[in-house]
Amino acid sequence: MSHGAWRVADGWGVRGSLRVRAGLLGGFVAVMVAAGAIGLGSDGAAAELGTTAVEDLLPVAALLLGVRLYRPRRPAPWRLFAAGQACVAVGDLIYDYDSYVRGVEPGLPSAADGWYLAMYPLIATGMLAVVRRRVPGRDLAALLDALLITIALGLLTWAFLIERYLGTADLSPLAQLTSAGYPLMDVLLLAVLSRLLFDRGPRPPSFYLLAGGMLPLLLSDIVFAAGRTTSTFEPGGIVDSGWVVYYACLGAAALHPSMARLNEPVPGGAPRLRGIRFGVLTSVPALSTTLVIAFTDVLDDPAGPPVVIATSVLLWAMALGRANGLLRQLRRTTALNEDLHRRETDERFQRLIENSSDVITVVDTDLTVRYQTPSVRRVLGYEPDDLLGTNLIALIHPDDLPVATGSITAGGTRRLPASVVCRLLCRDGSYIHAETVASTVPTASPQYVLTTRDVTARRALEEQLRHQAFHDSLTGLANRALFVDRVRHALDRRSLADSPLAVLFLDLDNFRTVNDSLGHDAGDALLIAVAERLRLCLRSSDTPARLGGDEFAVLLEDLTDRAEAATVAARILAALRSPFPLAEQEITGWASVGVALVDLDAIPRPEDLLRDAEAAMFVAKSQGRGGHVVFTPTMHAAMVRRLALTAELRTSLVEGQFAVHYQPILSLSDGRITGVETLARWPHPTRGMIGPDEFIPLAEESGLIVPLGRWVLEQGCTEGARWHAAGLGPLTIGVNVSLRQIEDPAFTGEVAAILGASGLPPHLLTLEITESFLAEESDSVLERLRSLKRLGVRLALDDFGTGYSSLSRLRGFPIDILKIPKPFVDGIPHGADQSALARTITDLARTLRMDVVAEGIEHWEQWAELHRMACHYGQGYYFAKPMPAGEIDKLLRCGWRAGPLELAWPAQARPA
Repeated sequence: MSHGAWRVADGWGVRGSLRVRAGLLGGFVAVMVAAGAIGLGSDGAAAELGTTAVEDLLPVAALLLGVRLYRPRRPAPWRLFAAGQACVAVGDLIYDYDSYVRGVEPGLPSAADGWYLAMYPLIATGMLAVVRRRVPGRDLAALLDALLITIALGLLTWAFLIERYLGTADLSPLAQLTSAGYPLMDVLLLAVLSRLLFDRGPRPPSFYLLAGGMLPLLLSDIVFAAGRTTSTFEPGGIVDSGWVVYYACLGAAALHPSMARLNEPVPGGAPRLRGIRFGVLTSVPALSTTLVIAFTDVLDDPAGPPVVIATSVLLWAMALGRANGLLRQLRRTTALNEDLHRRETDERFQRLIENSSDVITVVDTDLTVRYQTPSVRRVLGYEPDDLLGTNLIALIHPDDLPVATGSITAGGTRRLPASVVCRLLCRDGSYIHAETVASTVPTASPQYVLTTRDVTARRALEEQLRHQAFHDSLTGLANRALFVDRVRHALDRRSLADSPLAVLFLDLDNFRTVNDSLGHDAGDALLIAVAERLRLCLRSSDTPARLGGDEFAVLLEDLTDRAEAATVAARILAALRSPFPLAEQEITGWASVGVALVDLDAIPRPEDLLRDAEAAMFVAKSQGRGGHVVFTPTMHAAMVRRLALTAELRTSLVEGQFAVHYQPILSLSDGRITGVETLARWPHPTRGMIGPDEFIPLAEESGLIVPLGRWVLEQGCTEGARWHAAGLGPLTIGVNVSLRQIEDPAFTGEVAAILGASGLPPHLLTLEITESFLAEESDSVLERLRSLKRLGVRLALDDFGTGYSSLSRLRGFPIDILKIPKPFVDGIPHGADQSALARTITDLARTLRMDVVAEGIEHWEQWAELHRMACHYGQGYYFAKPMPAGEIDKLLRCGWRAGPLELAWPAQARPA
């Protein structure tokens, strides 16, 4: 290469990118493949000479360029490889010149053979240099393994090739030696290759290219050598391709960036005898000897048996030497591991003793300290020497002294470890809780070994866990488990005295509203404040508890009389009516209280007493907020019936036992049916028709109102769509929905899905909500109603004026219709004062541009007066009772109407 070329190569090596180097490697391989393909298919002298020159000389350039690019620390092996490849190139050029230019068949030996044979020692020397650099120390195991493989395969080479060449009569002695020289050189390369493969050095890609390239070289040599022993063998073809693959692998190994790491030294250490290596070492020698004896006539030769025997003995001796080396290595490793383990154990034990978190103390039988670990400095604050010769009794708390000394000496007497927890005095005068385990040392003068551990934190944690197990973590009151236990003990004592005993069950009425509107932090603050007021209302002998959620209970003992329990309940309710300042607002803590007293003739179980108080609380809640009720036996029967009815309600809903009736809504101006209200009915299989006033509250409490309301909505929309498609409408479909349904985030999507499935136009669906919705402070409820409005449905406010709503909140809700409740309609015939509420609602609806529907119309006078008030629509028994969908069909198909208002009135009452 010219100086300029070297400079370019140097630039590539220092500043060139990985892409350029990869392209260089790929280009080399591509050129070698192309040259090999042309060489195999060419017949002309020029083509043969050209491809031979490329195949032989291009690897030489690649080897020198790789040294220049990657600058290995020891470039000598690569230069030896380049020299060996150059010898091959000279030999091939001489051989091709004689064959194709001069037209002379090269003899044996020829000038080319000398160059060919010179290649082998150069390659072997280079590989030995690589091995030497990779493993600088002595690696007798790898050397023995390589010799085993070499001798075994050398025996095969001698028997099948060398012996035949040396015994060929038509060859001159020099030709015989030259022919035998090639397999001998292959054996030399095989020995060096085996040594390289068995070392423990690194295996970068260049390693596999170099070692892998040797294999096709050896195979081609063996095929060529074996073929020359026959008269029909023709050189070229597959034999030449093996040499070309070797040239390509040699050059690719030099051009790969990992070539600089090929001969990097590795740390010392014994190599591992892996399974593959062990299998090769055991199988190859045995297989070679077997093949020689079975497939050759070497035993017929006088010199054959001695050679086979000598080789077998040598292989056997080397195998014994290898096994002996492995045994010595195993013994050294075992001894080294045992010594290392012993030293580590001793050091570890010493460190454990000196740095243990536990305090280890050795005392005499009179508890005089004889040895003390340094850990006492960290645990008690003393220096170890401060305690030597002192008596352990001085450190034990006087109250714990009898138990501690008794446990230590008792453990020594029984020869078993004894454990005791006592308080020990620290240097600063404080005490810690310590757990001490005492055991006896079997010596001439008995001693005790005390292992002491600071358990102060553990004792504090145990106390904390014990408190948490029986107290509410938020309010600090007793929890259900502790409360029931207190009631049980109170009932046991009750059998010895006749003083009254009572349990109060308290439930907040507006807690969910606080949680939803102000957040859970405000709800927790309200519970804490309620618990504090409970404490202020009770005596120290009473037990307040939080049972869960917004439910509290109180145990009252030693009452003067049965009326005192009701007095305490009233005092608690009065205290809760004072506003609670929460989240910059004042919240009134309305509550309902149930009172259960212990009968003098029977001692109930704690669970039964708590159940009775809860039943009374439910009765108090049904009667209105802020009251208390004393339990009576009839309440228990009502609760049992209530639970049974709830279970039957669930079963009936699953089995589809409910029905839907429809009550017509009429225009009060002309008596025409403009809509219907869907009403759920429960035809119980054994109890008959159960009214909605009985099962709707149960559905609300149990959560069954959600699936029940969904089913009613589906039925109403389906019938409404059918009437609309039959041309019997337009007819509005009113469906009652509960707060639980509105609070469900999926409710809006369910309504949209039901409308889509039924085909009912959204503007024909009216969802009726109760006035309690307006009392909700939750923004989510308001947003849910607005999302329903965006679907196109209308919203009606049922029973307006009977709840807790305000006009300001009414304006903030997207209401379309106000419904006048029946109690207000009932008062219409009884004068202006009685009809004022209905008139006010009608005027308010007109002002807010809302429609008005009057409920519960039962007399024509009510119809007439509502019409005069400009009330738009009405419903009631005067027009029609709720009826199945089939009855509505008949009314709609016959065009039924209540008749013009003038015809419905008696003539004397007809307005002017």
